[in-house]
Amino acid sequence: MQKLCSQLRVPCAFLRMIVIAIMVGVVAHYYAYGIGACLGLALLSLLVMQVVYFLFILLAVWQEKRSRQ
Repeated sequence: MQKLCSQLRVPCAFLRMIVIAIMVGVVAHYYAYGIGACLGLALLSLLVMQVVYFLFILLAVWQEKRSRQ
């Protein structure tokens, strides 16, 4: 389990997700979609990244379990 935790680097991953969501919001604002659309797109990108991150954690746990058998 320690190997898994050291590979995830959780705080850095969350920081990257927040930076990417901010960048999505800035790009949406640049194309003049409006403040509501900017916030919506930023939140949507955060949601998608969280789901993908969770799936990668499940995949890593599954692979670790398989390697121990």
